Amino acid sequence: MKIILPLILIAIFLSGPVFAFAQSPVTIKLDNPLGSTSTPTELLESVLDFLLKLGGVIAAIMIIIGAFQMLFAAGDPEKFITGRRTIVYTAIAYGILLMARGIVLIIKDFLT
Repeated sequence: MKIILPLILIAIFLSGPVFAFAQSPVTIKLDNPLGSTSTPTELLESVLDFLLKLGGVIAAIMIIIGAFQMLFAAGDPEKFITGRRTIVYTAIAYGILLMARGIVLIIKDFLT
């Protein structure tokens, strides 16, 4: 009896939504978050545009962090070098992101 009563209560609790939706069908519409992308190249361009926007924000934040590392080095050459490396690596990473845009355009031109 200790096991049967909780199982019955769980079954009643879980079957409630089934009976509630049985009278009126529910339609769920999912919108495409990337817009109207009909070809794979348009999808790739949409994803790349998002990554460029996100990468720009992250690059700006990382450059500010690198500048603060250099500013608060207080004469310690290792901390100053760490800040400089942060800025240089951020610039290299964002440059690679920008080159990816060019690669996508080359692939798109090659396929069409």
